[in-house]
Amino acid sequence: MIEKISYLKIDKQIFSLNEVNSCTTGNWIGRTFQRLKIKLRTGVSINAEKVDNSLKELSLTSLLNIHNSTKINELYGLLKHTNKLFQSNLKGRVQYTKDTRTFTEKILISNLTCAKSPVLAKYNNQLLWVVKNEKGKWQELSKDNSSQLILENNAAVELIDFESARVEFSSDGKFMINVNQQMMILPEPEQREVLSLNKSIEEMITAMPRADKVQFTFKASDKSSVKTTEPALTEAFIKDSSKFFSETSANDQITTSVMLQAKGYLPEGEYGADWATVDQLRGCTLAIVADAANNKEDSHKGSVDLTRRFRKHLWSNLIQLGSSSLSQEQVQIALTQAIVKTQYETKGDPNCAKCTMACTLVLPAQDGSSHAMGFCIGDSRVMLKKANGSALDLTPTVYSSPYSDTGSAFGSRINQITPIYCKLDAGDTLLLGSDGFGDNMEPKTLGKTPNEALQEVFLSAPDSMSDELRALAKNPQEWLIKASTPNYWTLESMSSMNRSQEIGDWHKSLSEDAKKLLQELHNLYSVLVLTKMEGADIGPTIHRHSTQSDSIKASLFFKKVGNAINMEKSRQSQPLKSKSKKDYEATEIVIITHVVQKQLSDFKNFAVQITGMPGDSEEMQEMFQTWDGNPILAYKWLSSRVGKPDDFSLIALQVKSS
Repeated sequence: MIEKISYLKIDKQIFSLNEVNSCTTGNWIGRTFQRLKIKLRTGVSINAEKVDNSLKELSLTSLLNIHNSTKINELYGLLKHTNKLFQSNLKGRVQYTKDTRTFTEKILISNLTCAKSPVLAKYNNQLLWVVKNEKGKWQELSKDNSSQLILENNAAVELIDFESARVEFSSDGKFMINVNQQMMILPEPEQREVLSLNKSIEEMITAMPRADKVQFTFKASDKSSVKTTEPALTEAFIKDSSKFFSETSANDQITTSVMLQAKGYLPEGEYGADWATVDQLRGCTLAIVADAANNKEDSHKGSVDLTRRFRKHLWSNLIQLGSSSLSQEQVQIALTQAIVKTQYETKGDPNCAKCTMACTLVLPAQDGSSHAMGFCIGDSRVMLKKANGSALDLTPTVYSSPYSDTGSAFGSRINQITPIYCKLDAGDTLLLGSDGFGDNMEPKTLGKTPNEALQEVFLSAPDSMSDELRALAKNPQEWLIKASTPNYWTLESMSSMNRSQEIGDWHKSLSEDAKKLLQELHNLYSVLVLTKMEGADIGPTIHRHSTQSDSIKASLFFKKVGNAINMEKSRQSQPLKSKSKKDYEATEIVIITHVVQKQLSDFKNFAVQITGMPGDSEEMQEMFQTWDGNPILAYKWLSSRVGKPDDFSLIALQVKSS
């Protein structure tokens, strides 16, 4: 009879499987509290890395004994945080019956105790990036990650516990990790990367407005509860783009709304890459939106994993301070630690590569006021809708940045961090979203030329403009009028028919003063769009604006037209290949003209919807007549004015009292 084992040895102390399970499974905030509780009692911090170190030293027989001492789900819970690929790799490859629950040693080695992505470890009193091979042997990664060197003493590899380790910087500027009171230097080339990251964070902190002697309340009590939207969102998440997730909750201080929807044209087999989650702990609210590159299933997993890692580090940093109040500096340091740890804990994980993030903490101050602190990395967006109807863009983007450029991102180099700090009044709503929200607040996405956007701002909010921008609105200069389509905002064009060379030359010709005016206009227009949105519950309004507006519908229509054109090109692929470049382009125009001609009435309807002008007006009738004579002009016009349907995620935090 196989002996049942119901304990694990961690840091030379014995812990029951139930204790280990409580520290590694379930709600991650609950895990944090269990770890702190056990650490206060025993001095040992139980986490996934230490469980991994304990499991990898056990024999197959011992693992089977542990397996027979617990339920299958508990075993899953015990192991899945040690290796996030456990369930997906093991599913379908292990046979369970009512009488036996067995698995092979090979599967154990390759799936249960192997770190699939590089992790930081201590070996021979040095820090190394290591990974396990299929035989369960630890290997050191070379500096360029191209080769792997097998370590001689496999048992001597000690994975670094990022939760208990502290990131510090020596007097000579080197990046250090405090491991059990021992200062360790991070290996190159990460040393240079993290110093660059630290410089960005220092600049962020320096730029952040300082509130004089503000102390934030962070007091735990027996009645304090921990809430998170993640379980509901995880359960409800469906990749189907027709499904829309929305959850609203409220307490005495704040009303929280979380919205998530995949892009409208998501192909079969692809996933929405956005993720959004809100945690409420000790009176503080943490909101995070993440967006990974591409729309693969792994992209979705990367966004989820990144937010979980960051939340774990940030909450752990704040809780371990052991204080009932927090200073602004303590919050800044906690944010710094969480950014650095998350960036390097995800090293080598392709799922987290190029993942952007918007993060804010809403903190109650001891004087009763509320404050928002956080940051934005990449093209995610944070804006503020004031109770009086006005708006602020807390993370404005560069007017000329193309959609394809996400800027800084986790998993790659973080070279810019936008800081966030503001005091919140009763009725204010803080808005965090991915580029599916941010892009749809900008003139280039809403089909406005620079001059059209300028006249709109001048008409609605002239007092918000600088004297120079108002003067330009009254007397538009030739360089501004020359930007005749919304495509002129960026160097990225939608097709070869959008005169990309001409647009590039226009950007090169701009003076520094002209660039400053365009940037001011770009920022003011986004603020104007949000200012015009009305209603106490602004979240659904933004969702409709970003996913169901006329420009978004026009984009989906235009994509269908593009698919029809590509199908016709594919049908004529052989004849086209035999043609010269000149003949090929002529044939391409004939194909586009033929497809557009069939749907010209739809093009005209969308033109009326987008411009807001009557279809029988003199200007529209004149344009439609040119389209009748040359349908390809309709294709060109709509191509430069369609919106950008994208994965949509938004968190709206409305302050009730301040």
